[in-house]
Amino acid sequence: MLGLRGPHQSPEQRPLVHAAYEHFYNLDYPGAVERLERFHAAHPGDPQGTVLLLEAVVFQELYRQDLLDTTFYANDGFLTGRHATAEDPAIRDRILALADEAVQEADWRIGRNPNDVDALYARGWTRALKCTYIAMVERAYGTGFRLATKAREDSLHALQLDPNYVDAKLVAGIYEYVVGALPLPFKLLIGFAGITGSKSRGMEMLTDAGNRGTMTSVEARTAIALFLRREARYKEAIQVVLRLKREYPRDYLFSLEEANLRKDAGEGMGR
Repeated sequence: MLGLRGPHQSPEQRPLVHAAYEHFYNLDYPGAVERLERFHAAHPGDPQGTVLLLEAVVFQELYRQDLLDTTFYANDGFLTGRHATAEDPAIRDRILALADEAVQEADWRIGRNPNDVDALYARGWTRALKCTYIAMVERAYGTGFRLATKAREDSLHALQLDPNYVDAKLVAGIYEYVVGALPLPFKLLIGFAGITGSKSRGMEMLTDAGNRGTMTSVEARTAIALFLRREARYKEAIQVVLRLKREYPRDYLFSLEEANLRKDAGEGMGR
């Protein structure tokens, strides 16, 4: 059984995974998927290998569905509005199958060792990715939030076992912020009355993941930029996006986000 992380070793340190994420963050999802399929095949039974492939497949589909433009989520309208999607049954089946595989692999390892922090992290990240697909593509928010709650529990458990496992703060931080920001009528609608979150605590966790995370730094900083935009803290959000642009200049979504932030801040396209 391969322990991908080992003593503070990230899968990102593996050459094939590192190469895959260079493609991933520059929007070459087919290139990322192909490399992570090879990595997954070379590490059977390891939930981290499976969840890495799952992430690439999910984001490839969100990109195809034009669901990665953060303008869609910059206010609460996305909760009640409509965004046309054309769900591909074959892709949906693959996403759900990979999610089931990763959870089963994690469950097997946790059954043998309840303190397996890597397996807890992988299971939480798997549930978060499945939640992302179900909520964003299928708009099944009730199901999505139940998955998100389980993902948060796994992430917090991993952090209890290893407080320096900062990658786990991505899922927990997004949950804290999103639940803290939800309007009360929507919480009532999906049956989450009494479930609380904290926007400030969520941002603190995401900031730590963005600064110190080995696998989730880009995702954490992308979430921070979105949440800053929602709060009309445009100048702060621009600084986050500019750093991401410098790191991944081929990802035009960061340039688009900068333009949107400057527009929202009243700057237009001028610099």
